[in-house]
Amino acid sequence: MKKSILLLINNILGMVYMGGFFYAFNKVANSTDADIRALTTGVTLIIMFPHIILIFLAILFGWIGFAFNKTGFALTSAILYCVGAIFFYPVFYYQIPMIVIGFIAYGKMLNRIKKYNTQVIQAS
Repeated sequence: MKKSILLLINNILGMVYMGGFFYAFNKVANSTDADIRALTTGVTLIIMFPHIILIFLAILFGWIGFAFNKTGFALTSAILYCVGAIFFYPVFYYQIPMIVIGFIAYGKMLNRIKKYNTQVIQAS
């Protein structure tokens, strides 16, 4: 059975988002002023930690869903992107494409699997 190209695109977008997120965090953490660096790093980690974990899990479930062609993992990935966006709403607009593509990928995978199952049943 074919792999979902939309889920692959969604996983790549998620990895690019996470890479950009860590790049921006590293840039702030390596600023020249020690007081600002200490305050910003601590507050940022406390506020963004749930967001980082949820997005990491969304990417992980997305890759598992892509590798094994399982719709449940694709749906879990899309839901985790939604929850991750809620936990850190200033970057919500960057996650809208990942959320939309994730749910579309889930729907297309589900339709493809249903069509495949009906063809297998009719053939036997």
